[in-house]
Amino acid sequence: MSGRINTTTPYKGKAAQSARAACRSTIYRLLSLGFFYPEADNLALLRAGTQEAVACLELLGYTPLLPILSSAREALPPTSEVLERHYLETWGHTASSGCSPYEMEYWPAHVFQKSEGLADVSGFYHAFGLKVSSQTGERPDHLSLELEFMHFLAWKESHALKQGHDTEKLALCRQAQSKFLQEHLGWVSLFAQRLTEKVEGSFLATWSRLTEQFLCLEAQAMGVSFTELDMATASSPEEPPDEACASCQYTIAGEEG
Repeated sequence: MSGRINTTTPYKGKAAQSARAACRSTIYRLLSLGFFYPEADNLALLRAGTQEAVACLELLGYTPLLPILSSAREALPPTSEVLERHYLETWGHTASSGCSPYEMEYWPAHVFQKSEGLADVSGFYHAFGLKVSSQTGERPDHLSLELEFMHFLAWKESHALKQGHDTEKLALCRQAQSKFLQEHLGWVSLFAQRLTEKVEGSFLATWSRLTEQFLCLEAQAMGVSFTELDMATASSPEEPPDEACASCQYTIAGEEG
């Protein structure tokens, strides 16, 4: 992840901490939406979400991201049909995209066997009573799903603070966030680089830069570091087997109050 920005902000009291976690949850959910296969209402949700995100970034102290957010909003396609076409042109199913949205396509084989890596991602989801809906047609390591998981964990943290849950539950949410961020989102920097090279100036390329920079600030705030990947050591992304496109959502079971 490029750049390091000072985000130290004094937050006092559980109410302020809950508000911060809620804002982080909102941003993760919005970023996730940008990588979902576009449905009819996605464009409207993205437009509304980018407006809401301004206040969240300001509260978090992540104001250096505001110009990128503005650029992403300006780059949004004019219609849902154009957004879908852009998505398909970028990640079509007939050939390698060169900038796959699947984590395991970026790790050298000697670092992660794909099946083991997928099992590890799924293990995080299952630990919190989540599973990938059978309707998604996506692997659990799709970027939209990984960001959605971080949204859920941040929401759980905010909820735990509001409800006055014990420190053990709160610590579990926070530890899971930092661990998942460190172990499963460090590849986004290379993903954003490859996507920019392929479709520079597009909405998806700008959205990937926004995601990369947000994760960089999150890593700094949590005190974690990413394993650096580069073009020489990372595997060449390939498209997964042809699968039906659908929106990516979690089926949540056994959620605690």
